[in-house]
Amino acid sequence: RGVLDTGSPFLTVPKSCSPQWGCWEGGYDPSGLDDTVEVYAADEGTVEWKKGLVSFGSFQNPQTGANMTWGEPGLVFGLLPNTLVRYSGGGGVFIGLVKYKEDDIRPTFLGQTSFQSLRFNFPEKQLFLSTKPLISKSIDAIKLADLRPLGDPVFHYACESNGVWVNGQLLAPEEGAPAAALLAAPRLGDGRPPPGMLDKKKTYVVFDTGCT
Repeated sequence: RGVLDTGSPFLTVPKSCSPQWGCWEGGYDPSGLDDTVEVYAADEGTVEWKKGLVSFGSFQNPQTGANMTWGEPGLVFGLLPNTLVRYSGGGGVFIGLVKYKEDDIRPTFLGQTSFQSLRFNFPEKQLFLSTKPLISKSIDAIKLADLRPLGDPVFHYACESNGVWVNGQLLAPEEGAPAAALLAAPRLGDGRPPPGMLDKKKTYVVFDTGCT
């Protein structure tokens, strides 16, 4: 039982036990990596980096109905102190699904596997991991933007946006444009102001299942 987090790169396991999440009972070996200080929500704590066998156990392939298993030995994961798991009720395995990173970041979970793509089925509470692309180039899909050149240490799942709207209000009007001018601007058929009223700076949206 774990939390699928598209905003995090790491596989992390709490040191503590809880009725909701259980305990880490498996063995592990030293990873050779130094401990690091990580920040989750408003808390920070020291994370120990270990390595060991990581397995999803036995599960059924929803397409073929066949029973399958998956496991990978020697995967690096983080052991979290109690200060970093209090928001999840004192426990919880977090399965970070961000794959690519900068060189000075600890190994990502997916970066240590052969998985190339992922897909969620939220109504059925299912995650699909595939060693092949799940979206063909012919499909009209959102193009992801790599924010690492802008200082992001990992390749978050993000895209460029024309503007961010909340409750019908544009959050990023053109720099220097007064609010009154924005409200008085003519509207397009879908209610948006014309492109000239949009922010000249680029706006990006990050898809993070670890946030609500």
